[in-house]
Amino acid sequence: MPHKRAKRSIREKERAERKSDLAPTNLTSSNEDIPKSMARIINAEAIQSAYRAKKRAAEEGGEDGDGNGKKRKKRRKEEESAAARNSLKIKPGESLKHFKRRVEDDMRPMIRTAMKDTTSISKQKFKESVKDSKDSDKKGKGKSSGNDEDEEDDEGQSTSSKSKKKNAGGRRSASPEFAQNSSSAPKRLNDIAQAPPQFNSTPRLQRLVQKAKEKKSKEVDDDENDDADGIVSAQQKRMMELEREKAINRYRSLKEAKLKDRQTSG
Repeated sequence: MPHKRAKRSIREKERAERKSDLAPTNLTSSNEDIPKSMARIINAEAIQSAYRAKKRAAEEGGEDGDGNGKKRKKRRKEEESAAARNSLKIKPGESLKHFKRRVEDDMRPMIRTAMKDTTSISKQKFKESVKDSKDSDKKGKGKSSGNDEDEEDDEGQSTSSKSKKKNAGGRRSASPEFAQNSSSAPKRLNDIAQAPPQFNSTPRLQRLVQKAKEKKSKEVDDDENDDADGIVSAQQKRMMELEREKAINRYRSLKEAKLKDRQTSG
């Protein structure tokens, strides 16, 4: 497409050849530069007729077993992908890195669909299990209301049998520190504790700490008793003071003798 304007002489010559005041023809109207939206409106009938013919041909092909256009495209893509999977072989001159990447790209849609299928199946199984557990809980509540009297009769027999089993167990019987308290409410995974646990028997570590405290308190008491037994009398205090004064005087005399020796020698 030329970007420069032709000379005036050439333009006047072309205008003279085209002439003027002529009736419009089909060629000129079809080749005329008009907007696309206006061209669609003008050619609407031709476009609709072409679309109907295409749709009719697709329906006729579906009756013959060939399927419509979308199905054909989908089938073609599946066939191409299957052929590509079957022909997943390393090409001549291709490195292992590029071959591995090509294999991963080809297998990624299959992995994604498999993951979606597994997640949907697992969700369905979880919903079914929740529904079954709810049904079983409802049935258990109905049976429990009818069997309360039977349980009261059998309670004495069950307690006697449990006591016999505990006595027969010998070494396997649980220690009193870890004795299990029977409770009517069942313990489940998501139960919320309404109060802190209560320990009827003191644990072993707490007993050891208590014994150590008692031993320490006894030692302190013994020391106090020893101090009370060693009371000093007034005569003993006087004798100790005299001995202390003698030691001080002796030290002072020795110090004075040393100073005199230094002065005489100096």
